[in-house]
Amino acid sequence: KSAGSVSASSPRGLTRAPMVRAVDMKQVFAGPKKRLPAVDMVLLFAFMALLGLGAVMVFSASAILAGHRLGDPFFYLKRHLFFLCAGGVAMYLTSRMNTEFWRSKWVYLYGLAVFLLSVTLVAGTTHGGGRRWLFLGPIGFQPSEFAKFVWIVAVARYLDRYHSRLRTVKWALFYPLAIFLPLAALIAVEPDFGNPFVGFLVFFCLLLVSGIEWR
Repeated sequence: KSAGSVSASSPRGLTRAPMVRAVDMKQVFAGPKKRLPAVDMVLLFAFMALLGLGAVMVFSASAILAGHRLGDPFFYLKRHLFFLCAGGVAMYLTSRMNTEFWRSKWVYLYGLAVFLLSVTLVAGTTHGGGRRWLFLGPIGFQPSEFAKFVWIVAVARYLDRYHSRLRTVKWALFYPLAIFLPLAALIAVEPDFGNPFVGFLVFFCLLLVSGIEWR
């Protein structure tokens, strides 16, 4: 058959659409054959012990109050366990994610973090003396938690890409600070000084891991 008849009998749009969708999904998640790294049993035991201790503390601190106000002494414990399970699912999905996807989208993530923090300062909900929460209907979240993820991705991506230039103060300190400080400043004016402080510790840990010269 001629080339024209072949293309007419097998439309390109119908045959290529599933392939495009598969590639898009693989940009975010690794393939199903990806193996999880070996588990450090000591770290796993410490992790589980902290989770168990936290659940005991939540129950001991809330059982009487929940029993009197809600008629169910296990109310806060059950809610705590629900979020633990949700966090476990999120942890597993995160372990399957393709980190290259986040590296390539860091500019969009950074812009989204700046936007959310700016909206929080204007229209956020005040709680605990600071305007830190945004609510989408019944769901509330703190954009500062998202910002912490973003500055780790952005700074790590910068240190990896420009590793060969991290021999001067400008490239090793000033430029990474220029990425980190805008987000930290937006969080600090909420006011929230705890997250920027933790962020500075993480920031300098990233510098240490990157192997920059301190001379």
